Amino acid sequence: MKVQIRDREALSSLSVGDLRSYLISRGWNDEGPWGNRPATIYTKEHGGRNWEILAPSRDTLGDHVECMAEAVAILAEVEERSQLDVFYDLSAAGADVVRMRSVNGAAGKSLSLRQSAGLLDEAYNLLVAAARAAEKPRAVYHGRMSSHVAKYLDEVRLVPSYCEGYALTLHAPVPVGVGAISPKNQKSPGPAGMGVRENFGGDSYAPFPRRATYTLARALNHANTAIAETIAGDAFKLFAKAVQHGVSANLCDSVAALAMMARGIEIDIFWADVRPFNEPESHFRFSEQSADILLKVAKFFRNSRNSSLFPKA
Repeated sequence: MKVQIRDREALSSLSVGDLRSYLISRGWNDEGPWGNRPATIYTKEHGGRNWEILAPSRDTLGDHVECMAEAVAILAEVEERSQLDVFYDLSAAGADVVRMRSVNGAAGKSLSLRQSAGLLDEAYNLLVAAARAAEKPRAVYHGRMSSHVAKYLDEVRLVPSYCEGYALTLHAPVPVGVGAISPKNQKSPGPAGMGVRENFGGDSYAPFPRRATYTLARALNHANTAIAETIAGDAFKLFAKAVQHGVSANLCDSVAALAMMARGIEIDIFWADVRPFNEPESHFRFSEQSADILLKVAKFFRNSRNSSLFPKA
């Protein structure tokens, strides 16, 4: 569905800082000032053409709203998303963004109530698995989640979207931070889920919400790698080794379910602008074929009694 943002009040709520951070984090190039005009030119090559966006230097400029409207429209076209989705991501400077979308056209088909509930359930289960792994990596999770995981899930928000079908965006708020504080991968004492001195992508004092999102990205990355190795003929040893990086039976089940119901799922992760992070944005794809492998891995994890297969974190 094509939706244009015309609400001047909504557009005026977007800050120049949010726009600049968004453009830089997504590979747009700062070309410097545009002549004598108080604006900076950002460019990006995509689809065989060079795109340009003007970012005003101050939120108080008279044409601020017009610049934001044009930026949102261009970004929507380049990213092949609705203007509403782009608007919500631009306004999410204080949150890590997890975006899921079908890679085979299913994102454009209307869902029934049951299908919508299934999509939300598996997205929820995916974040639960990642958050629990951020506390303590395990091959399988049973029983109740901790209060820290529950608090994190209560703060994650589903972004309203006018794009029908298998597509949704989640915002996970994170506290403001200054990023790479210490190069050492050290832990300080303290209860699970609190600010921990760990070098999560250069964020030495990563709070639990950032740790959960980073664990999700790391787990999906290792699952992708393990799938490729398994297709090449290797056994599930690589999956077992990936447990320490957040891969679990629960996570495998959720990714597999999303891939099957969406006929292939793409999961993108972007880091909150308010908390600098040394890790690049993450993009993952899981096909229906890879879903079969993930289901077998989940069954293998649940049936395995050989704990030595799973290295300690």
